Amino acid sequence: MALSLKEIMEQQAGFDAKHASPNMAWSMEALPDHFERVEHTIICLLGELGEFANEVKRVVQGDLSQEVAMPRLHDEMGDTCIYLIKICNHLGIDLEGVFVERLAHNKLRFASKITR
Repeated sequence: MALSLKEIMEQQAGFDAKHASPNMAWSMEALPDHFERVEHTIICLLGELGEFANEVKRVVQGDLSQEVAMPRLHDEMGDTCIYLIKICNHLGIDLEGVFVERLAHNKLRFASKITR
C-alpha cells in the first residue's frame, strides 16, 4: 500500500511522539527558543547524507561494487528522508505541498530547457 507524503509525515510524527530521548524531544515544535532541535536534526540529516555520499564515492573509486552498495544506499537514503521529514515536522512545513509548489515553479523557470 502506497502512502502519500502527508501520511508518511504523520506516521513519523506519531513515531517521534512515542520515542523521545533524554536530550531530544523529537515531537515538539521547533519554536524560536527551541531551534537547537532543528540544528541537531540538520546535523543528523547531513551525517546520513554524508554516509550515502561515502558509499557512492566507494563505488566510483572501485572499492565497492554497485551490487554491494545498493542495499547500503537504500538504508542511508531512508535515514536521510526520515531526518528531512523530522525537520519539516519540527517547522510545520508541508513537504508534499512545498514539493508541488517548487516543481511547478521549476517547470516554468526551466520551460525552455525541458525537452519532450
